[in-house]
Amino acid sequence: MSDDCLACGVCCFSTLESYVPVSGDDYERIGEEAARLVHFVGNKAFMHLFEGHCAALDVRAGPRRYSCSIYERRPETCRELSQGSRACLGELEAKSLRPGRALVCVA
Repeated sequence: MSDDCLACGVCCFSTLESYVPVSGDDYERIGEEAARLVHFVGNKAFMHLFEGHCAALDVRAGPRRYSCSIYERRPETCRELSQGSRACLGELEAKSLRPGRALVCVA
């Protein structure tokens, strides 16, 4: 995870309970923490959200830093998102004006 990502974390924030899908392989890779971090909507699994962000996201204050507590075991959706990619920049654009999200991203 780059320093720019650590200063940003925007891709880990959402208001959708079905934001990050979790496949069976993802669930196995997450391991013991899956019971705490994953929830089901019907028969589909998703990362659990806590206070508007992924429950696996560690948020540290002063200066604000974000890191994934399961980075090496994160879901495939997270693995596919590359810093500075169209998807990354789309996340920045879509979420930059949300209250409480003072972005410092330089992707």
